[in-house]
Amino acid sequence: LGLGAGMRRVLGRCLVVSAAVLPLSVVFWSQPAQAAGPGPLVLKCGRFRGVMDVSPGFSDTPTNQTISAHGRVDGCHDAGGDGAGGGGKFSATLTLTGATCGARRFEGAQGVAQFAWADGRSSTSSLTLVPSSVNPSKAEVYGTITSGAFVGTALRSGVRMTDTFTGSGPRCGPANLVRRMAFTNYHCFMLYEPR
Repeated sequence: LGLGAGMRRVLGRCLVVSAAVLPLSVVFWSQPAQAAGPGPLVLKCGRFRGVMDVSPGFSDTPTNQTISAHGRVDGCHDAGGDGAGGGGKFSATLTLTGATCGARRFEGAQGVAQFAWADGRSSTSSLTLVPSSVNPSKAEVYGTITSGAFVGTALRSGVRMTDTFTGSGPRCGPANLVRRMAFTNYHCFMLYEPR
């Protein structure tokens, strides 16, 4: 197919991950809310990871929350070789209404993300998190690049989150809120042409 060695390695990793989460991918790709379905692939990144800082923090009491996320996307390739310089940094802000420490705390989480690619370009994207119906520690990521590099493309990924507790007492209790979560992808970070 004329793909470079780097592209073949990333595709291989993503195919292994996809096979491992086949039941999840059926749910992941069936969501109709953000788009009718992905078109041709534009960019695929093997790694998407970072942290989410939560304010005021998840507890068992429904509370409006603000999430500030930041991290990196790496191992990025397109059909032409090394897409976006191989990766980049991102930051995002999302808001939640009436969120708790429970499994569906990300229902309706929406916001905006900024990407600073290694090749000097930048992108702005809408962002929506949809909690996995299979595993409460996972969320599907949807968005649309609204300006900059890759404008108009549809963003798709899936992340696995790990809560951090630094207080005392019962988890999610008033003295031990979830104020930070680390996350890493279980599905490649991908940009698609709109269908």
